[in-house]
Amino acid sequence: MPAAGSAISAATSKKKRLKKKKKMIYLFNQHISSKKPIKYALTAIYGINTNNAKKILNVLCLNENKRFGTLKITQIRRISKYITTNYKVGGLLKKYIIENIKKQIKIKSYRGIRHKLGLPVRGQRTHTNAQTQKSGPSSLGLLNKIK
Repeated sequence: MPAAGSAISAATSKKKRLKKKKKMIYLFNQHISSKKPIKYALTAIYGINTNNAKKILNVLCLNENKRFGTLKITQIRRISKYITTNYKVGGLLKKYIIENIKKQIKIKSYRGIRHKLGLPVRGQRTHTNAQTQKSGPSSLGLLNKIK
């Protein structure tokens, strides 16, 4: 039968392991590391870069070098509320971009045609570069015809 002291030490060592475990905070459908400084941790959210993160922190009067894990729940709520009111992030931003591309294709603008054909949109040359953009689903159909 194990001694009572060993059971207590096993429980305390388990607590220490849990403390060392990396905490992740879930915000805008994204896991955010608690060990990173806030200005870099916010960049894990789709649609926020370091400049946007610095602006957010300046408006909310938060220290940008403070670790994300040290924030209180009220501060995290303030950050998320500010982001939702002033920025399109995550799924909303992706949906907005897709809708814009579909609109360009529908009105048959030059950019829309390039999107539809799977060619570079922003004026890049296609003679020697853009092989990744040019190849794709169209080449698969060609392989099936050959066989």
